[in-house]
Amino acid sequence: MRQISAGKLLQGAGAAFLLQVTGLGLSYVANIMLARLMGPAEYGIYAFVVSSTLIFSAIAELGIPDLLLRYIPAYESAGKWSLFRGLVHRSRLLVIAAGCLIAVSGTLLLHTSLLPIRPDYIVPLSIGLWATPLWAMMRFHTFAARSSGRIVEAYLPPRIFRPAGLLLVALSTVVVGWQLTGTLGVLGLVVVLSLTIVFQFIVFGRHSPPALWQARPAFKMNEWLRVSVFLWMAVLFTMLEREIGILTVGLLLPPEEVGLYTAAVRISQIVDFPLLAINAVAVPMFATYHSQKEHRQLQKLVFRVVRWSLLAALIITLALVVAAPLVLSLLGRPFLAAERETVILAVKGLIATAMGPALPLLKVTAQQKAGMVVAGCSAIVSVILTVIGTSLWGITGAALAGLTAAVVAGMIQNVVVIRRLKLFPAIVFQLCPGA
Repeated sequence: MRQISAGKLLQGAGAAFLLQVTGLGLSYVANIMLARLMGPAEYGIYAFVVSSTLIFSAIAELGIPDLLLRYIPAYESAGKWSLFRGLVHRSRLLVIAAGCLIAVSGTLLLHTSLLPIRPDYIVPLSIGLWATPLWAMMRFHTFAARSSGRIVEAYLPPRIFRPAGLLLVALSTVVVGWQLTGTLGVLGLVVVLSLTIVFQFIVFGRHSPPALWQARPAFKMNEWLRVSVFLWMAVLFTMLEREIGILTVGLLLPPEEVGLYTAAVRISQIVDFPLLAINAVAVPMFATYHSQKEHRQLQKLVFRVVRWSLLAALIITLALVVAAPLVLSLLGRPFLAAERETVILAVKGLIATAMGPALPLLKVTAQQKAGMVVAGCSAIVSVILTVIGTSLWGITGAALAGLTAAVVAGMIQNVVVIRRLKLFPAIVFQLCPGA
């Protein structure tokens, strides 16, 4: 039975933390540069297209990245290289096929009158649809490397190369004297994603164990698909919940408002970083403790994750509340109008962190059905509140809806985790053990 190595955990945590911090910094700079060069309207078009393609890519993934995270460690530790190779080979083809099918059908559908899409979005969305298979494949390779414990290989391309590439695209337009539009930004994103995937593909092949490529592929398609469908729905619902604000604002309000709201979303996402960074290493440990039936150790680890991530998130939130005008001014004076929404969404991130890693716990403990139901309920609540809030109060309503949905979703997730796993994710259970 494989035991958890403290040294390996610390080494992986250090690498993940360093890559996450660096990537977050690059993403911040890239988003500031894109917003400043585009202005609210063009940045809004770019943001709406990116959010749309993220939803499409979640559909194209078919739940396979999370499937890899669940099966590859087991196959690798047991030496089942045939199943390992069969899973990687067959699932990669499925993701590519699904992504290309969505891109082709979506492009054709865009040029009909069946979709209520603003004319400003038609051309950039036609280009952006081809980012669908690219996003999906990038996540595929990220999760494949992460499943094998190769943290640097997993996080370097999406966290470093992608934002660095976008920053390079933005700077290139300045050098050549072009006006950076939403369409040009989307085109640059497609190029950057393509190059990132090529790098991932080469590195994955070179760093995989030799026994993997010597094995003859074996398949358990019925089992894999039966598990992946629930993981797929959970990921899709989670992505919808995350992007519904930008999508709703894009469908109901002008592009300028989308740009302002997106600026608030991107700036406030720094609050989510501590939990995401720690989860990158802690989630595989959740799975190991669960498989070893170390319930007490798992609960202790969950408490540590929530305690330290919440402390960091609280410090970041307080700093952001004070510095929001300064940060938004870096994007340009028009973006100062999003200060209120930035503060609201920062508080939302703090609440989400306080609720703990409920969904990851369900994903890695064979509770994929429960995870799907929980994610679905959370997404439905978020969609309803966001549509109502945006319709009544514009982008402020969208931000308030996101905050309210975070509270409701967090409560739902905690109830399910407590009942299913007898674990207590939220910080309230540490502060008030009798709660």
